[in-house]
Amino acid sequence: MDNGWQDSADAWVADMGESGDFGRRYVLDPVMLPRAVARSPGNALDVGCGEGRFCRMLQSRGVEAVGVDPTPALVSVARTRDPRGTYVKATAERLPFREEAFDLVVSYLSLIDIQDVEAAVPEMARVLRPGGAVVFLTANMWDYGTLVARMIPNRFSIRLSVGPPVNDRYRSKRGMRAGEMYSSSPRCSFASVTGVSMS
Repeated sequence: MDNGWQDSADAWVADMGESGDFGRRYVLDPVMLPRAVARSPGNALDVGCGEGRFCRMLQSRGVEAVGVDPTPALVSVARTRDPRGTYVKATAERLPFREEAFDLVVSYLSLIDIQDVEAAVPEMARVLRPGGAVVFLTANMWDYGTLVARMIPNRFSIRLSVGPPVNDRYRSKRGMRAGEMYSSSPRCSFASVTGVSMS
């Protein structure tokens, strides 16, 4: 199903430029990038990478980043801007990678565009190495943090820290530990899922 990204890709790329719009550069990136590299991942998967901007940012911090996006025009731009990078046309619901392939999985404002989030989140967990982290940012009317914590398979033990600030008080939900939800705005939430390990 086409969600309109292919038709609007040129306008998106023109608006984002090489380094993103004002909100990404000065509001979101200063929160997102430090959380993404906090555990010194060797490699990362950016789900919904678009034109590859955040992959390039991760690479500049020494992280081997792989981008995945279902929009051919955006994947093409990512490959043009970063010829040595790895960018794959695929959906979040069917990631074409082996289990436990990545230290970090990032979803930077892409959950809202994923057709079947309930299939995509377990896929993100599947490709994540034990002890790895999922970091996601989404602008939405509801908080995806609880949804993500609920959908990660019970074979994983999760520490879900949502913020800023990171809240270290835990509550139990379906046999998993999840941090209290925090949102700086009713339409924007930030979370990083860390400490994933087999139980």
